[in-house]
Amino acid sequence: MKKVWNENSSERYRASIHLAKKVALSSAQEDLGRKPDILDMIGRGPDWMEANIWNDLDKIHRNKEDHKIKCEIAWKNKMTATDESTTKHTGDSISFGSHRERMKKDLGRNVDEFEVFERMHKRKQGIGEFVDNKSARVSEQYKERQNVDDQSTRPSFNLKSWCDVVGDPCKGRVYGFGRNQHFRRSYNGNSNEMCSHEKNKELSQEIEDMCAISKRMEEEITESKNKLELVIKENRQREEQLIEEGRQREENLKEMVRKMI
Repeated sequence: MKKVWNENSSERYRASIHLAKKVALSSAQEDLGRKPDILDMIGRGPDWMEANIWNDLDKIHRNKEDHKIKCEIAWKNKMTATDESTTKHTGDSISFGSHRERMKKDLGRNVDEFEVFERMHKRKQGIGEFVDNKSARVSEQYKERQNVDDQSTRPSFNLKSWCDVVGDPCKGRVYGFGRNQHFRRSYNGNSNEMCSHEKNKELSQEIEDMCAISKRMEEEITESKNKLELVIKENRQREEQLIEEGRQREENLKEMVRKMI
């Protein structure tokens, strides 16, 4: 419970700060008539935060030595070509969950993760071309795995097939869904389930191996028992034969004595 609370609180706080920053930069651009800098956000904080706290946070963030480095790294990562194009989407700063709720309201029905993905990665509100090569490739490969036809009824979203196509999460983010908490918990649960399934398979194999060994030992014991019974039977027959031969010799001896008398 505490872990879920911390995750949700962290996500909400991050989203709130991001929105406040976006509003402040937009306001600064309108007032100054140029592309604003981080320091231009001073005095343009949100209503729910005291001005001095906002201004201090802005200065602290701007004066950090690693701020420029992080910005450069972020820019390079954003411009890194994947599938011969940079990764893009049409969702702006709106979260995946917010897009999903909007689609549910617009369409009047529930929508799955794949529908939201296509809406956020296609032009013309999800009916145009994909914005980059990677999203097009992922969509095509996922459809092939799920046998999805644009004109047919879509099957339910398959988390395992999606992860097989896009790969494991990177820094808590799954391609196409960002830091979506529900998706991440589902992924973790699915991963745990797959691990449990693998462990069950290994355990079942061990049990089968033990059963095979036990059966083989039982067969060997049965074979040894049969051999022992055969030896005992042969020894008994031999003993009976010796007794019979001894009795015959005794009778023959008595007959010889009787004749001599």
